[in-house]
Amino acid sequence: MTYICINKLSLSDIIITEKKSNYQINYKLNDVIINGILVEIHGKCVERDNEYIIILSQHDNILLLDDYFSTILPEYNSFIQRHGDYEYIEIKKNMLLNKKELLNQSHYHLNIKGFSKYNNTCYINII
Repeated sequence: MTYICINKLSLSDIIITEKKSNYQINYKLNDVIINGILVEIHGKCVERDNEYIIILSQHDNILLLDDYFSTILPEYNSFIQRHGDYEYIEIKKNMLLNKKELLNQSHYHLNIKGFSKYNNTCYINII
């Protein structure tokens, strides 16, 4: 499987498809439709009881997406959390995540695939 990370994000190329229980996010790049939007973020991962949080340090595209989704989707609840002077993304612990690899990185590739209509959960894969 090949992933294409988008360096210069164009909001006009985002395709949001409303399904029965969720919104599917796709991106059009040179007439090719990509499932999800792959973005790179920089930050530090910290472990908590039932989750990991990635404290963001460099994240222009992800903030742009977050603002865009909040204006387009009525049920949207930001996946970027704010606490004091920092912003972070919360990731629930699961058996698919490699704890050692996740905690030792400083940059991450996230594929934002969609959102649930009912509980505002964002579908994000960590690549």
